[in-house]
Amino acid sequence: MDTTLSIMFVDDDLPVLEGIRRTLAKKSRNRWGLSFFPSGLGALREIERQQPDGLVTDMRMPGMNGKILLEIVHVRFPGIQTFILSGQCSEQEALDLVRTKNRYFRKPFDRTGLLEVLRLVEDLQVEIPTETLIRNLLTNR
Repeated sequence: MDTTLSIMFVDDDLPVLEGIRRTLAKKSRNRWGLSFFPSGLGALREIERQQPDGLVTDMRMPGMNGKILLEIVHVRFPGIQTFILSGQCSEQEALDLVRTKNRYFRKPFDRTGLLEVLRLVEDLQVEIPTETLIRNLLTNR
């Protein structure tokens, strides 16, 4: 039985995607199946083909932005764990997104933050208290 979890990253900033890929390359061997997409539409097409366990997306992207992608995923694929990595969300946008089943991580992020996302996908039952999410947002963590 294959226990590898699949996690999809979506960001139109190619250096960010490459940085995530490099950061997680050694850690992900035989543990996580990672895929990377530079657009919301490209990611959605792949999700329709093969649903990942986790989706990590930027919010502000041309074409299909992260908010639209997340709305579609929540309706059509409610079992996918969703995460936002963004440095351009206002505080109110971030709080609204957290209230709709997303977990928020603010850019810039470090290796520890990325590994935390992956660990959360591993344990699909983990619930992060809203207070923790708000504190992380306000302290740029």
